[in-house]
Amino acid sequence: MKKTIKGIISFILIICILSGSIITTFAAPTEVYLSDLRLVYADSYDEAKLILADTKLEGYKVLKENLNSNSGEKGVWLAYRTTLNVDDAITDIAVMQMNGGYREGNYQEMIKKSRFEYLRMGKTYLAAIRYFTKACKAGSFLAQSAFRQLNFYTGLDDYKTERLGDIIVSGTLTESDLATFFLQGNTYVLKNV
Repeated sequence: MKKTIKGIISFILIICILSGSIITTFAAPTEVYLSDLRLVYADSYDEAKLILADTKLEGYKVLKENLNSNSGEKGVWLAYRTTLNVDDAITDIAVMQMNGGYREGNYQEMIKKSRFEYLRMGKTYLAAIRYFTKACKAGSFLAQSAFRQLNFYTGLDDYKTERLGDIIVSGTLTESDLATFFLQGNTYVLKNV
């Protein structure tokens, strides 16, 4: 009799354990991830929410804390969007240093001025790229090694999926492409390249 009771209890426990693991396997995901961050420049929290609504950015929430409080400058509000899909989650953030005295409004002007300088730099780099391409096609060990390392990078403006080494050796890279690369690339990548 004791053996039968132990067997029944064991069977019930096994069913409970299995059903518990099956339920948790098919349960809705509970992890919430950040999928996007935006800064909104506004005088108040309510104005920040209105600006987001006017730009038709759906699903964003705004933190009630002014990130620029007590600075005497326009308010800065952090807007964020969340997701349950881990593939859409933010995994890396790059921050641009703004200690150069740039304020809202003249940042775009600074980009325009910098672009001209980067175009000149791009023209200079194209000569080096032509030399590199010749060496690579001629089978230079160092150039081939550099080519393989450049192919770790992708995502250059119009060449979203192509690898950087392939783009460079193809000869289709322009001064404008290089200027965009210099403007948008982070310091770590630019230094490595």
